[in-house]
Amino acid sequence: MNSDDLKGETELLKLISQGDEKAFAGLFNHYRPIIFTTVLRLTDSISISEEIVQDVFLKAWLKRNELPSIRNMGGWLYTIASNLTYNALQKNAREKSKLILMNKYPDSANFYTNEDLLVNKEFETILKQAVDKLPAKQRQSYRLIKEDGLKRNEAAAQMNVSPETVKANLDAAMKKIRAYILSRILQWHLIWLCFQFN
Repeated sequence: MNSDDLKGETELLKLISQGDEKAFAGLFNHYRPIIFTTVLRLTDSISISEEIVQDVFLKAWLKRNELPSIRNMGGWLYTIASNLTYNALQKNAREKSKLILMNKYPDSANFYTNEDLLVNKEFETILKQAVDKLPAKQRQSYRLIKEDGLKRNEAAAQMNVSPETVKANLDAAMKKIRAYILSRILQWHLIWLCFQFN
């Protein structure tokens, strides 16, 4: 994006923060095709992708007061879309597994609870694998903030680095974790599809 485009988007975000719906429509029309195409590649579902895109821009509108301070709008929207896509894929994997179990074991009343526990346990295993694969500083930042519940300043003091370094480490860690988990969930999706056709 060149400087003129960046300046134009900055002005657009200011208008949106003031409640300008026409400006928001311009933002939607610009970013919607890119986000939709990206999400569709992961979900392989037009309806789910449309729903995710709507949720992305709903969140953007609800947080419109914060938009002028965002330096990379495309990246910000993509992060929201990634999180929503990850949630949708995880939910889809659970629903497919329940459907398969229901078809194979229709008389088992307690199977759904057991399957939920199994899926959650598998997810926790994959999350642990993703965290273990992180570089040391990213892994430490993630564990201090996400697992131990420390504030950024507290984690920075413990690591003897700046809060900005902790933020950068955590941001990088979250991107790698999301990418790893998404790839594994997509593998689950393919496995369940194979089961369905066997």
